[in-house]
Amino acid sequence: MKLRIQYVLPLFLLFACDKVERDWSKCAPGDQCLNGYMCTDASTCVRVPDGGPDVAAAADASGREVVGGLEVGGGSEVSSGREVAGGDAVDGAVDSPVDAPVDAAQFDTEPDATVDTRPVDGLGSCGVDRDCPASAPMCLNFRCAKCASNSDCSGAGAGVCEPTSGKCVACVKSSECTADPTKPVCVANQCAACSSAASECEIKNSAAPVCQTTSGKCVGCVTTSDCVGDADGGVDGGADGGVLGGFCNTTTNQCVGCLGSRDCTDPSKPICGTTETCVACGSQLAPVDGCTTKNAVLPVCKAAAGTCVECGGSGDCRADAGLSVCDLSTNKCVECNGPSDCAADPAKGFCVNHVCAGCQAASTNPCTGTKPVCSSGGTYAGQCVECNVFGDCKVGTKPVCDANQCRACAKDSDCTNISPAVVCGLDGSCPGDNAVIYLQNSASCSSNLGSGTSASPFCSSDAATGALTAIKTVVVVKGNGVAYPVGPLTIGAVASPHVLVAGQSSAKIANLGVGSHILVNITAGDVTLRDLTISGGNDAGVSVSGGATLHMDRCYVLNNQGVGIQTSASAFDVVNTVVAGNGAAAGGYGVSLGNYSGSPTRFVFNTVVNNVGGGVFCGTTSSYAIAAILASGNDASGGPNISTACGVDSTSSTATPNLVSSTNYHLTATSPCVDHGGDSCPPDDIDGDTRPQGAHCDCGADEYKP
Repeated sequence: MKLRIQYVLPLFLLFACDKVERDWSKCAPGDQCLNGYMCTDASTCVRVPDGGPDVAAAADASGREVVGGLEVGGGSEVSSGREVAGGDAVDGAVDSPVDAPVDAAQFDTEPDATVDTRPVDGLGSCGVDRDCPASAPMCLNFRCAKCASNSDCSGAGAGVCEPTSGKCVACVKSSECTADPTKPVCVANQCAACSSAASECEIKNSAAPVCQTTSGKCVGCVTTSDCVGDADGGVDGGADGGVLGGFCNTTTNQCVGCLGSRDCTDPSKPICGTTETCVACGSQLAPVDGCTTKNAVLPVCKAAAGTCVECGGSGDCRADAGLSVCDLSTNKCVECNGPSDCAADPAKGFCVNHVCAGCQAASTNPCTGTKPVCSSGGTYAGQCVECNVFGDCKVGTKPVCDANQCRACAKDSDCTNISPAVVCGLDGSCPGDNAVIYLQNSASCSSNLGSGTSASPFCSSDAATGALTAIKTVVVVKGNGVAYPVGPLTIGAVASPHVLVAGQSSAKIANLGVGSHILVNITAGDVTLRDLTISGGNDAGVSVSGGATLHMDRCYVLNNQGVGIQTSASAFDVVNTVVAGNGAAAGGYGVSLGNYSGSPTRFVFNTVVNNVGGGVFCGTTSSYAIAAILASGNDASGGPNISTACGVDSTSSTATPNLVSSTNYHLTATSPCVDHGGDSCPPDDIDGDTRPQGAHCDCGADEYKP
């Protein structure tokens, strides 16, 4: 039976053969299209809508009904004898069970208005999603329904089930946007670029919480401010657990612990390692030169602690900066660790808090041994010295502090601050009252002979010399004006081998009684006369005999009737002494040095002038040290200024002396003795002035002082 097609609807519904995509394309003629569909020459399954024109009978040649299609030829059966599925019979009767009553209006538009009841073409059946209402928007297994899981939504761009609407969408949450990194967040069920104004990235992934607006990607950071965590460990107020690191690597857009070692402030982790985290120096992650490249001030790695330090040994320190020593306790370059590091400058010979300084900088006195005192000023400031003041020198043979050195006393004034005796002993010490006998004449001498102490001195010379013992070896003659000289002194056999008679305050020995007296008569022992004026006696001024020894220094022997100084078979050592105006009664010499073969026999730097019988006489068998003598104006009729037996040398002078006056025995600038005494002389002169004052020593007892 030939079928006639009344009209055909446009073929706009294309379906794939797989149920999920519901496109039903690329079929082949035969059984690949379900009931109600037919496969066209274009290999596409098409549905024949109800109520449309009849389809050519060839469509039913396979013997299958056309499900849901138009009736064929107004209801005629095909030549095979089978009905066209879903259509009405040609006789207009309802076929059963193929035809059912008509479908609901929205699904079936058959002209006969009958309702089909077959499952495929019944109420809620569908071929594509557009056949379904909003309440059941998905055509699943040819039925309208909501999607139940993502497996109902496979396909490009719509593979996620949105549970509320039941539709298949691109995404429900941002974690489902992984295909395209430039569209990392879910906005209105579509994957889209992120927005800097929203927190989609932070919500999506704590490891990439920041939106890079230029690319639309979610990244770890864009700037370092993105890497500063808040109180809960998140970033920018988030609660996602935060990110590690406080700096943004703008190349990788990741927060890191450091971009360089300058960012590492923890001393135990000072180096930016290969993983962009701060690590200990010397670790496997740290570069070999980490400390050197980080900071020139801390260039050395202390591997045990992992810290960068100034030094690990003195070779690491900068000598040009004066910090050439490494303090291993602090690993800092310092000036010193001990005094051996401070040897270059004596004024800074001590290491105080790793700095070379003077001894005064130390909290306690560091000076010991032979130099136990710290000098706080002067030439030796900051150095250990023997003394600063007199009291620093131990009582003994060097009691005087002179230029921070202890020395022996040279004159009584050296002992002023040391001993009540205020006298310089023969051994350079300053003896105390226990060794001193005091002698001083006064108006009350006849009624008070004294006890020999400083407070109550003897007024009798005999009492003073009689008190000499092995301990009391010093007689201090205290002057009391010209009206009260002490009487003649006789020193014989005494327990002490050395006796000192020292004058103070212009002390004078004179003849106070009747008869002829030698003013100082020494018959035994070793006696020193110092700072005395021996004057006006009616016999010799000073006499030494019996093998005794006479020492004289800074004395005046003046105007005695006999010889000023005479020795007989005795030793002598006379310096800085003026012998003048003696010998008037007997015409004797100023000085007569008898024969003696022992020692000492020295007569040097003395002034012998204006004596009656001659100047200096020496015994014929003598060979004495006579030098730097000023001998002039002595009576030539009695003898020469210096006898030939004395052996005058070139340092002595017998020329006109050019003294200040006949009674003042100091040199003037024109004196022939100025610079005439050679280059070796006593340390001082009769006045205690230092020798020499000029280029050379002056001869005579006085050193000219400009």
